[in-house]
Amino acid sequence: MQTIQIIGYLGKDAEIREFNGKKIVTFSVAVTRKYKDSEDHTTWYYCTRPYREDSNLLEFLTKGRRVFVRGELTADVFIPEDAQKQPMVSLRIACDKVLFLDKRPEEQASAVPTPPKCEPSYEDKEVESNDDLPF
Repeated sequence: MQTIQIIGYLGKDAEIREFNGKKIVTFSVAVTRKYKDSEDHTTWYYCTRPYREDSNLLEFLTKGRRVFVRGELTADVFIPEDAQKQPMVSLRIACDKVLFLDKRPEEQASAVPTPPKCEPSYEDKEVESNDDLPF
């Protein structure tokens, strides 16, 4: 068994799919490596996790969220019939742990308090003379 741990961003909202009578949650995670002398390289992982009715996983697995995923890695190789095309590899993770590393967009917006709007008061008040002040 190959266990992998990744931190990345969700490519789209999670979905529920049914395979062999069992419901699973599916989602994709992009992990980007940044190199000094060359272009960035992004690797996509197709993740699955058993669906539970009491889980609120679908509510939080939304596009753009930063997540930590741990699970068993498998790789499928697809060799095209056309010899001109390169083989493709599909990386799959059967997740046993998913952690959210950022706040939901609604929470991020409310996390930064907005200052109350203050409108100037234009009341006519009698100004007292401050001639007796030492400064």
